[in-house]
Amino acid sequence: MKQIILILFLLFSFTSIQSQSKKQRNIITSYITAHNNGTTEAIIHFIKQNYTPNYLKKIDVDTHVNFYKNIIEEFGALNFDIYKTVEQLPNRIVVYLIKENVSTLTNYLEPTEILVLELDQDPNNSKFLKKGLGLGSLLCELRK
Repeated sequence: MKQIILILFLLFSFTSIQSQSKKQRNIITSYITAHNNGTTEAIIHFIKQNYTPNYLKKIDVDTHVNFYKNIIEEFGALNFDIYKTVEQLPNRIVVYLIKENVSTLTNYLEPTEILVLELDQDPNNSKFLKKGLGLGSLLCELRK
């Protein structure tokens, strides 16, 4: 009986983690799509789709759009494949993204060619971000 309970617990835990990973991946894919599109409309759509309604009421959307546009100008189009997962927790993931024309099989990249994406999900509804995405060059991270 204990074995059955343990198996059910592990199965439920794995399914829950897998579901959470999928939600994180969906937000990342949604961001990359908006990033690669590069238009103000695409970025606003990403923000409205992924920010909590309460957070949306508190922020200046134009400030967030300008932030995302600066990242787009700095990095250009992104590869949809994640180069590296640095940290993954139930409501947080940190990944390295790379430029569209660079292979994820590349062994070494300059830190300036890696975009660090930090995603914190709302603990009450993991379909939404807790706040905006954290984005920046790996070079800036290394200098901290």
